[in-house]
Amino acid sequence: MSAFAKELLALIEFSTPRPWKDRLSVHGSDFKYVQIGEDEAYTTLEMYSADAEIIVHLANHAEAIADLCETVSLYVNKINAQADHPLRVALRKLEVL
Repeated sequence: MSAFAKELLALIEFSTPRPWKDRLSVHGSDFKYVQIGEDEAYTTLEMYSADAEIIVHLANHAEAIADLCETVSLYVNKINAQADHPLRVALRKLEVL
């Protein structure tokens, strides 16, 4: 398993259980906050809506992201793709390869 996938799975294990939710701010539609877990008492500060949505999506799909990176990494290594292959480039950006 790649270091990236191991690290991501370790972070998941010790983070607040999902689902996390993005919630509208009282200060307008440009801002949201993140409700962390089911308890509404645990939230982030307000941020731009897109930032909150990214955090929520990444947190809620972290296991799938780790699995996907690991599977693609194994595939790329198996086919021995050239150094500039798009999958290899993407995995290097994630520090999977």
